Amino acid sequence: MCRLIMMGIGGAKTDATETFRQHGFYAEPADNPTASVIPGDTRLKITRGGCSCDFYPCHESWHSFDASKQRRRYERQGWTESKIDRAVEAARISAARPRPVNEAAEAFASATRQLVAQGTRVTLLGHFFDGHFTEPFRVAGRITVAIDEFFANGDRFPDDTLVTLVA
Repeated sequence: MCRLIMMGIGGAKTDATETFRQHGFYAEPADNPTASVIPGDTRLKITRGGCSCDFYPCHESWHSFDASKQRRRYERQGWTESKIDRAVEAARISAARPRPVNEAAEAFASATRQLVAQGTRVTLLGHFFDGHFTEPFRVAGRITVAIDEFFANGDRFPDDTLVTLVA
């Protein structure tokens, strides 16, 4: 169970793969069939240590805490009511806690900023996989975000949505 970021690169004046490598990431051709819908001349998967989890955690502004969803998940697992209550409350408290920005997230933002500043068209697609990274998934939508707004939002974006960054 890991999160993966795929990126479409268009009109790059420099090697995007090398830009990410200089920031400590692996940038390899995206091998997920869903990557074919990402616009761009080059489609990459961006990882660090095998996945994108350490620099692309779930972000509360896009994914709000849903107590009933949490509760149903625990009920399906056969948990007792009191154990479910404790787990849901702990999850609620955890979701409300501010998340510090980590070094890996800052490096990802820096590499992305560098590409956009050079005039590269960047489209992002993040997905949380329960299985293998090559399993296809449905893209839920498309949004275009001004680069300044993107960075003001903590460089985060919703899963399963094509997010195109514009100047």
